[in-house]
Amino acid sequence: MPKELPRPQPTQVSRAIENDVGKSKTNDYYEIILENAWASSAPVHLDICNFSVPSGQKAILVRFSIRRSSESQTNEELLRLGYTQTTDFVLVNDQNRRLDPSCLVNGIVLGGDRPVTRTLAYLVPATSQHLSFRFQKSGGGQPIVADLAGL
Repeated sequence: MPKELPRPQPTQVSRAIENDVGKSKTNDYYEIILENAWASSAPVHLDICNFSVPSGQKAILVRFSIRRSSESQTNEELLRLGYTQTTDFVLVNDQNRRLDPSCLVNGIVLGGDRPVTRTLAYLVPATSQHLSFRFQKSGGGQPIVADLAGL
């Protein structure tokens, strides 16, 4: 009697996760390009931002470029909109809770058409499934929100 060959096991097809990494988002005053975002349980070491990731949490690192999308019309507007605080950049988790960056580094000075690139780190519960990166500058137009699904 011929020996029966093992049946091939079904393979799991992984779907690409749809999120906003690699995309540009704008409002009337700013453009943000979400260059990369990733989750990690390893200690974080970014310039002056260093911390360990506690058990039950994960670090979310977001690398982005930001620039003014329109010229300042007045000196007052230049001063008001040309400088952002680290706390203008938050994560919003699945419970709609705002999470500030874990390290409050210097603000970002924006001038001219040249983008400024930064990487910010956040601590979130390890069980967080759906996160958004949100930029909102007081007086700087509608919030810019980028989907970080899959982190």
